[in-house]
Amino acid sequence: MPPETTKERAARIADRKYFQRPDRLTRVKNGLSLAALALTLPLLIWVGVVLASGRGACVMSPGPVTAAHAPWDDRCDACHQPFQGIHNADRCDTCHARAAHFAGQSAEANRCASCHAEHGGRGASLVRPLDAACTGCHRDLPAVRPGVDVAFQHTVRALADDHTLESRSVRTFDPNKDRALKFSHAVHLSPGMALDRNNPRPFRLGDIADKVEKDRYGTLQGTTGEGARVQLDCRACHRLDAADFGFKDGAPAGVPRAAVLPQRAAGGNPLPITYENQCKACHPLTFDDKEPSLTAPHRAQPAQLHTFLEGTYAARLVADRLPLRELRIGADWRLDRPEEPRLREARKALDEVVAVAERKLTLSGNGCAKCHLFDNPEAPFARQTVRPARARDVWYEHARFSHVAHRAVSCQECHAAAAPAAEEAPPPLIELEAPLVPEVAKCRDCHGPRQDAGGGPRGVARADCAECHRYHNGGAPSQGIGAAARDPGRRLDRDTFLGGGPHDGGSGPARPAP
Repeated sequence: MPPETTKERAARIADRKYFQRPDRLTRVKNGLSLAALALTLPLLIWVGVVLASGRGACVMSPGPVTAAHAPWDDRCDACHQPFQGIHNADRCDTCHARAAHFAGQSAEANRCASCHAEHGGRGASLVRPLDAACTGCHRDLPAVRPGVDVAFQHTVRALADDHTLESRSVRTFDPNKDRALKFSHAVHLSPGMALDRNNPRPFRLGDIADKVEKDRYGTLQGTTGEGARVQLDCRACHRLDAADFGFKDGAPAGVPRAAVLPQRAAGGNPLPITYENQCKACHPLTFDDKEPSLTAPHRAQPAQLHTFLEGTYAARLVADRLPLRELRIGADWRLDRPEEPRLREARKALDEVVAVAERKLTLSGNGCAKCHLFDNPEAPFARQTVRPARARDVWYEHARFSHVAHRAVSCQECHAAAAPAAEEAPPPLIELEAPLVPEVAKCRDCHGPRQDAGGGPRGVARADCAECHRYHNGGAPSQGIGAAARDPGRRLDRDTFLGGGPHDGGSGPARPAP
């Protein structure tokens, strides 16, 4: 029997178009594709409508921006350039001025988005990057930056591990060389401002001549009797807000209040210590026992004080208020006429009373020498020089600290050395004090991992790097957030500002010079 041919074999297939009909799997795939298209088509139509309305950026955003950047939530082009990552197209300087962390830092290391990640939600913080952004370099600074300044700590991993609190300003401070103002916290915080509790003549409220100041300090300590000892505490001098001083209108005398007591201060550091605010009530610059109302001006060098004293006593000499009545000096007579014997005698008498007043100012308990140190003290008074106080307002230049956030804690918890000693063991008087800056252990009591110790838990408060440190303007640590150096490169009108600012170096008013 001859073999079956291909044609004969195909003739046995009744349905020769079977391959043109879809099988079961193909029918399932086609159905799913049609269903997906039916479900996606309304979404595509909605996206098209949103894009046409101008709100597409908001819809396509990976998440809301922070509250500070909320006006640009639907303006992606305010920060982004098409087809470029934010690391390569940094537009933050449209509104923010910035500076390198250190001299010679590369542009890549100074990219804003390297540390500040947006689209974390309205409540996210852009100023609190992860510790890794800091410890990536600071765990071994010499390896990252050869020749790094030896004044900075080289290895820091965390506050709870190897972080010290000894800043360069504290470490290099020598009280005997850098102090130019004599002051003892222990004395001023003692009752009656006497280090020895058995002092027979403590300072009392009745010793304050100015009634306004007497009432102010009496109210502060809760006693108003003339015989009550003056009892100061930290808030008598260190205030965070101008209204806390309790000044009446017109005080402090001789100094514009706005110059030293800004309204609604930030409270991070206490307001400045000035003679008029904190010292004058107990230390008036009197120089004449017969006329205690006479006071010398503060912030005057000895040469200026000598001229002031001469003018003051010369006026009283002419007004017949000195014990020189027999001279009968007329108001139109000049005291520098050498040919007049009576005037020479008056000049001699004037020099004598001026010398007495100068000795009182330099040697008495209420004079300049009570607080100030003098250069060339062996020279005549008019040729001496009072050393500038050189008060340091910020001890941690590269860190920040808020007294407002810690106001519920007693001052002595951190500044124990400022408290007076026990009555049975008064320490020697130290007027040139070392900085009363706490050790890092004080910070670790509250900041760091939880530690269950005697007396209760410790730690639990934030201890990340950004809690205390700032990154930018490392070369100018004293500049605050209001410094002109933080102004953007140009001023914008309102519409341009809300529109995202110029992105192509557009025109605009230049930043004013600092």
